[in-house]
Amino acid sequence: MTGFAVVPDAVRAGGSAIGGAADAFASRVEGLIAELSGFQGGFGDDTIGMLVGTAYDAVSQWAFECLQDCADDLLDATDDLMLMADSYDEADRDALDRFQGMHGRIA
Repeated sequence: MTGFAVVPDAVRAGGSAIGGAADAFASRVEGLIAELSGFQGGFGDDTIGMLVGTAYDAVSQWAFECLQDCADDLLDATDDLMLMADSYDEADRDALDRFQGMHGRIA
């Protein structure tokens, strides 16, 4: 494959950007959860209100878990990109050491 190059610092920068977005997203999810928690119990004490409240609690809990999972996945992607950049740096160092070793043997 020609024209393929990986710049570890650019990969790290991308990981940092995703990490910042993940932190901001997680913060907003926490704010949303805090704001919407005030709706619990606000559907009335009659049968329909209790049914709506039960459904709301179940759906909102599921939605909050999904949003938190998304934030966690973004943070995992950040970690993965940082590890990827480190791996490329290590591979480059190893290749350089090997070529320098070969050069030293033939020079």
